[in-house]
Order: sequence, then structure tokens, then C-alpha cells
Amino acid sequence: MLFLIIKTIHIICVGVWLSLFFYDLILWGKIARAKGKPEEKGLINVWIISLNLIGHIGSVGVLFTGIVLSMLNTSYGFFRFASGLNHWLYTKQFIMVVILILIIFVMTPVVKRIKRLLLPALLSEEPLPEESYILVDKLKRVDISVNLLVMLNILLAFSRYLI
Repeated sequence: MLFLIIKTIHIICVGVWLSLFFYDLILWGKIARAKGKPEEKGLINVWIISLNLIGHIGSVGVLFTGIVLSMLNTSYGFFRFASGLNHWLYTKQFIMVVILILIIFVMTPVVKRIKRLLLPALLSEEPLPEESYILVDKLKRVDISVNLLVMLNILLAFSRYLI
């Protein structure tokens, strides 16, 4: 019963994390249409806040429930590629490590730099500095990479049932 509850929470967290991709697409379109307008700064701020909040809920939920699921099911394990079992799971675990590295070492520093530039600009009528656009583009590319890796992990999870 506990396994089923944790698995349900895991799937919900995956859905939350995946929803960020669709939310991003909507916000990116709005930000592109608002470029140079007063609402642009607010939309970028909303995107960063939602990226942070939804991303944390989804990724931390998936990470912790995934670890618990691996511990509860004795046939699962961590990074045992040579075992001949559960290659889909070990690949998912490896991809999760790559995602965490991207989030911790790339996204987080970029978000901090954007916020440092964005917060003063929100309070003034000044346009965003050019560096802000470069950082937003970088954050967007990393966000797309993370979203694609999340989708790949979802496909790997479904592949378990197709084999």
C-alpha cells in the first residue's frame, strides 16, 4: 500500500514538473510579444518565480519519491547498469543526475544574475540591460534542455510497460 501511495505521489510530481514545459511555452510567447514594453520585466519575473516554484515542487518530489520507490522495491537499485535488470530505471537515474547538475550548477547561478539585474529594473522605468536578454536566452536554453530530459525520462518510464 505504501508503495502505491509513493508511486502516486511520484506520478503527480512528474505531472507538475511536466506542466512547467507547457507553462513555459505560454510565458515565452507573452514575453516575446512584450519585448521592450513595460510589462516585459514583470513577465520575466513571473517566469522566473514559476520556474523556481513549480520546478522545485516537481523535481524535489520526483527525486525523493523516486529514491523511496527504489528502496521499497527490492528488484530496483541505484545505477546498476551491469545487473542486466531495469536498464530503463538506471538510465532514468543517470538522466536525473544530469538534470540536477543543470539545475544546480547552470540554472541557479543564471537565475541569481537575472534577478540581480531585473529587480532594480522592475522599480524603474529604465529598459532592461542587454545582459538581461543574454541571460534570459541562456536560461531558456537550459530550461528547454531540462524539459526535454524530463520528457525523455517519462518516455523511459512508459517503455517499461512496452517491453
